[in-house]
Amino acid sequence: MNCVFAKDWRRKKARDERLRLSLFTLDEAVDMIFWVDDTGALKFVNQTAYKSLGYEAFELWDELFPRSAELAFQDLWKASGAHQVIYKETEVRKANGQWLPVDVYINFISFEGKDYACAFLRDISARKAKNRELAAALDKVQELSDRLQTENTLLKEEIKVNYNFENIISESKAYKTVLHQVEQVAATEATVLIIGETGTGKELLARSIHALSKRKDEPMIKVNCAALPANLIESELFGHEKGAFTNAYQRKKGRFELADGGTIFLDEVGELPLGLQSKFLRVLQEGEFERVGGTTTLSTDVRVVAATNRNLVDLVNEGAFREDLYYRLNVFPIQNLPLRERREDIPLLVRHFVKKFAGKQGKEIEHISQSDLDELMRYEFPGNIRELENMIERAVIISKGKSLLLADAYHKSSSQAVDKKNHSRVFKSFEEMQRDYIIEALRRCNWRISGPKGAATLLDLNSRTLASKMRKFGINRKDFIDK
Repeated sequence: MNCVFAKDWRRKKARDERLRLSLFTLDEAVDMIFWVDDTGALKFVNQTAYKSLGYEAFELWDELFPRSAELAFQDLWKASGAHQVIYKETEVRKANGQWLPVDVYINFISFEGKDYACAFLRDISARKAKNRELAAALDKVQELSDRLQTENTLLKEEIKVNYNFENIISESKAYKTVLHQVEQVAATEATVLIIGETGTGKELLARSIHALSKRKDEPMIKVNCAALPANLIESELFGHEKGAFTNAYQRKKGRFELADGGTIFLDEVGELPLGLQSKFLRVLQEGEFERVGGTTTLSTDVRVVAATNRNLVDLVNEGAFREDLYYRLNVFPIQNLPLRERREDIPLLVRHFVKKFAGKQGKEIEHISQSDLDELMRYEFPGNIRELENMIERAVIISKGKSLLLADAYHKSSSQAVDKKNHSRVFKSFEEMQRDYIIEALRRCNWRISGPKGAATLLDLNSRTLASKMRKFGINRKDFIDK
């Protein structure tokens, strides 16, 4: 009998020891642990829960779950079956009124014929703090990335700058009037519209306006509206958010955002898609925009200088350009002169370009024949200063001595030739050649403009640019389709 009693006592002692050890383990666990029966009655709470939340046992359940439970307890119980585990991330309110972020795992189990819910709550405040630090670090990385992008864009723009206002070359009285207009408007905040043929140096005037303005120490950002694809121009101008469209792997600032505080130069503004013109007008009037894929309204402080070789009034009449946008841009128009209207500047420009390209190629060219200069003075220069610059570069390349071999380069110019006796044209003008070339490309493509088999692809042009040139040259399919 004593032996049996001793064995039972030892078994009870072992069970009690295991029970105390289990309770101690539960109380010292990192997680807060709750046992609840199917009526919602709290059956067990470990010490970690009391310590972490600061409640007394009698008030813990009522205080803990009014906010955190998305369903009433009975509804939650009915919606869940035995042996099912529910997870959610939520917040519970501590006795001091602070909210504690927690991961909640609820396991529904059956024990000795009764159903229970065992809930484990883990304090995730440290993880949340780390996530906030990580988010702040990522924001900093994005900020640095945006700054590098801005600096890279500005550097690329600065590399392209060859001249400034102080060394613009001119002896032409007519062109000095243009330069006087530049000086007049530069000191203001007025929007400027520079109108002129291709190759006349509209960008140089735009950069001069910026260099003479109060914004000269801030960026000047250039946008070539004709060179950007229609599906990307909105993103380029206004930026986009991550995931806004395919391949938008990160947020990107647009040109208006990069130009904040400075000047934005919109070259070929007449090519701006009609659907985008209202957003552009809003930036002009209110200085506000949203990135593509974004909902946050951003502000920018930019001065707008636009340029075009098109007649915007004609585009307005055709319905291709908004009338209100035209008037908003046409605050201070500057009509840039073609080279043929400032012929007295040709010798100066020739000497300037000779010095420039000879220096690059390590040559010493000291002599330019007067007869060559006289012939250039009679030339129409449909490509304007850009054509002259290319012609001189070609001449410097083929010149071997100290004299400029201008005649060979001049007669190889593809745009126009001048008869030496009567100075009459013997070749088509540059624009006439462009028109014929476009018509031939359209015929080869059965008058299809866009697409892989379209004339724009054959000519290596943007389809909008080709359509614009067709309007400019009066090319209409019905005039040629039967010919």
